[in-house]
Amino acid sequence: MTIKKRIIIAVVSLAVAIGIIWVGASFYNFLFNDKIIGKIIIVQGDAHANKMALIQVLAIKRDDAISWRDQVSREGFRMISETQKEIKENAAALSAMVQRFDAKIAELEEDRDMAELAKGLANTLWLVDALDQKNKKDFFALISRIRFSLVKEIEVPAMASEWHDVRDILRDKMIPLLEKEITLQKLTKEKNVKKTKAEGLSRVEQQRRNLRQFISPESLSRMPNWIRPAASDMTDDSGEYSLRLPHGDYYIFASGSRRVFSGLEYYSWASPVNVPSQKSEKCLLGNMNLVGVANDDLWAETIEAIRLSEESL
Repeated sequence: MTIKKRIIIAVVSLAVAIGIIWVGASFYNFLFNDKIIGKIIIVQGDAHANKMALIQVLAIKRDDAISWRDQVSREGFRMISETQKEIKENAAALSAMVQRFDAKIAELEEDRDMAELAKGLANTLWLVDALDQKNKKDFFALISRIRFSLVKEIEVPAMASEWHDVRDILRDKMIPLLEKEITLQKLTKEKNVKKTKAEGLSRVEQQRRNLRQFISPESLSRMPNWIRPAASDMTDDSGEYSLRLPHGDYYIFASGSRRVFSGLEYYSWASPVNVPSQKSEKCLLGNMNLVGVANDDLWAETIEAIRLSEESL
């Protein structure tokens, strides 16, 4: 056999093999693949139907979609845990601060009460009996317990039994300064409590906003890189699309926006479908099965669980 004949036979054999493979693949697709045929329509308040053109539609295997949902759920509850931690830390910080101020105020009030008693004793020692040992002992016991720094000013006149001067210092200087300091500490406490609460609430509210944004339809339409769509298509001018897929369970994802008078309206879908089925023959994406509206979309249970947990914080 000549080389030319061998080449011809090889080429013919290859062509036959390719043909057999193509016919087999076509037959396999005919038996085990099917089409999802659908349309995306948004109905306005005036009942006008908008056919959503140029919207990318993706079919994702159910197992991949569930894995994605579980990933989102874990991250969502991690964010809730962080918010719970922030709330507890804020409460602990506020409680510690209040305790510090209360302790200081209690100390000042105790000093003031002891100064009042010391003033009464000094007045008695001045007017009645400057040598009354019991009153003197009680007086010095009182001032030794006073922590306010001004107490040092009455030690010298007290040791000299100058009780008139001692009483005047207590009445006109120490006690008014203690009252002023108590008022200042109370005002400072109120100001700091208000500031600490506001800062804590601001941090928690920011975390809440981050969580709400995380589970918003816009965020949930951003597919992770590790997911490979099983099929994709772009809607035509009539909002129609078609996807050829092997038999099985899928989720149909699509998202888009439309400018209206009030701004920009955003739409997102994550609808389950079985191939083949009645739904796959007419897979309509519209107002009733938007993410956040439909009960059977991929995110319905996850969004509800996260929202309930966030509301209970």
